[in-house]
Amino acid sequence: MKTDKLMINNTNSMRLSKRERIVYYTVFLILFLSGVIWLVLHYLCNSVGEFGIMSHPLESKMLCIHGFAAFGFAFIFGNIWAMHVKFGIQKKYKKNFKSGIINAFLVIILMITGLLLYYTGSDMLRPTASTLHWICGILLFIVIVLHILMGKYRNAKCNNAGY
Repeated sequence: MKTDKLMINNTNSMRLSKRERIVYYTVFLILFLSGVIWLVLHYLCNSVGEFGIMSHPLESKMLCIHGFAAFGFAFIFGNIWAMHVKFGIQKKYKKNFKSGIINAFLVIILMITGLLLYYTGSDMLRPTASTLHWICGILLFIVIVLHILMGKYRNAKCNNAGY
């Protein structure tokens, strides 16, 4: 029996429900775009003012949106871990295992570096955490897109083969 309720997966399938995919993809897209926009504003749109280099006025707003989206994504990641990842590991469902592990690793690195950026006051640690954070964020976008496309391709291939 397939359910279309939010955050409840079809127990017979690795595939997330349509509503889950919409929520997950929307939150991840907001998270990714707010991070990319912040990067552009921070590194390419500074201006020189009376007191030196000034950040773009939208930079802090993008960081705020990014933080809220990160909070939502942390919830979603926990939900995906409890359903999608756990199911895949238990059922020995190895179709996208490698890309899934890379996704999980990148998300964990992003969570750690995000916490370091938010809570650390160290001028030595902050630049390294920042660089690692945005590199992993861009990589995560690429790996998630590949993970989704490989899953769709393999599902279509299995359905056409009669599995």
